[in-house]
Amino acid sequence: MAKAQAYLEGYWQELGHATPHLAGLAIHLGVSRKTLYNWRDANEEFLHILDSLMAVQESTLWNNGLNGTFQPTLVKLMLTKHGYSDRQEVSGFDGGPVEIDTENRITIEVVKPDA
Repeated sequence: MAKAQAYLEGYWQELGHATPHLAGLAIHLGVSRKTLYNWRDANEEFLHILDSLMAVQESTLWNNGLNGTFQPTLVKLMLTKHGYSDRQEVSGFDGGPVEIDTENRITIEVVKPDA
């Protein structure tokens, strides 16, 4: 636990990692990511370490994305793992589906003029 906590508290920077990440923690601890997930499911303290790691990662991405240190496309991609998206959802009245009138359509027909 202490080695995982040390990684979280800044050792990732000493290792040259741009941001803390699960793969980096797994390598640092000498285990697989699957083992990290198993430990998370079995140990509440480790669950908090992984949650904190993800929060530090999100904050690091935000800050370095905004100040231009990180490449924007990669920041955008990585922030999708934190629930961010640039999609828009469009809905109709009271959140219902958008209604499309298919009865009163206009048809345009192109014809050749008489010779």
